[in-house]
Amino acid sequence: MSNYTDNGDVLWAYLLDTRTLLHDASGDYFTDTQLVNFVNQARVHTAVDTGCLRTRETIVLPAGIEQFNIGGVISLTGVATPSGGTPPYSLVSGGGAVAVANVDNSPGTSLSVGVVDGGTYYQPPLVTFDGAPVPLSATATAVLSSTLPSAVTQVVVNQDAGLYASGGVTPNVIFTPAGTAGTAQDNGSGQLEVVTQGSGQVGGIVIQDAAGVITSVPASSALILDARIASIDQVTCNVGYRIALKSMAYSDFNVAYRGQPNYQAWPNAFAIYGNSLFLGPVPSNAYTYELDCILYPLPLTSVGQMGQIADRMCRQPVPYYAAYLARLSQGEADQASQFLQLYERMTAMAVNRFTTRLSTLWPDNENLY
Repeated sequence: MSNYTDNGDVLWAYLLDTRTLLHDASGDYFTDTQLVNFVNQARVHTAVDTGCLRTRETIVLPAGIEQFNIGGVISLTGVATPSGGTPPYSLVSGGGAVAVANVDNSPGTSLSVGVVDGGTYYQPPLVTFDGAPVPLSATATAVLSSTLPSAVTQVVVNQDAGLYASGGVTPNVIFTPAGTAGTAQDNGSGQLEVVTQGSGQVGGIVIQDAAGVITSVPASSALILDARIASIDQVTCNVGYRIALKSMAYSDFNVAYRGQPNYQAWPNAFAIYGNSLFLGPVPSNAYTYELDCILYPLPLTSVGQMGQIADRMCRQPVPYYAAYLARLSQGEADQASQFLQLYERMTAMAVNRFTTRLSTLWPDNENLY
């Protein structure tokens, strides 16, 4: 298959095209491990810059709450307080003990990880490579072997440039839970209720009490605002008919809607503050909301894996940003800048295709009236 022929959102094609741009078809300068990392970073940037992973998320948000954390546990339904549990209770989806591993740095081999102490994880944890000559960090995204924690399937080394493989250094690899835990308490009736939502929770939620005892939560019982949401561009509330909420800067929203904290009504505006969605006024009932979102793409971890970026024009900038990161990692700022300019040009062309779908850009369009 020739380079620059569209083959879908698939890792092998991105690697082929990125190596072509870098004039490194033989892998003399960059390992596949490095390029996989650069490609996945490029896919994140492309998805956010073009808005190509746009989706509508439908969720029922409870009454009496104005702030909802992206990736936070918003509510629990029918979850009993763990029998014999020790409060306080944490709501986690990373969880578990710290795991330690060693990097295989044998000459001529790819970097791999063997876990010494697996721990228990309920989502891919953050990974820190701690050792000379430089500290590195990465994200475990998908199981290299049966000895790994069940939710860890791949470890990607950032900016290694052969330092470990050729330097005879065996660093420690520390796995730590991703996200910030929420908290829950007994509501007096033997059921758990959410006190703080936390953030960054992905996948199944578990309860961890003060003694470290883990209790599973049925997937259908935990309401979570998707942690993959990169931005929320529009919110529509269904109160029997649909109300499109006004999008406001938080500073304006704060002045307009937060002066009377006890006032509740139908929400008619929203604002994004950091990693949180604010609704104003505070909802008086539990309503169904439709969120017009842009999502972060799931990382590609195997060469034949097909990703989620469906639009062909929005896939084409990916190798250019990956090549930009690759050149930047070698300190070649001038060449990196050229790749960045090409990336920006291609994303601009991709975005231009969407302008006919944005009616506010066409004030004389008859469909507006």
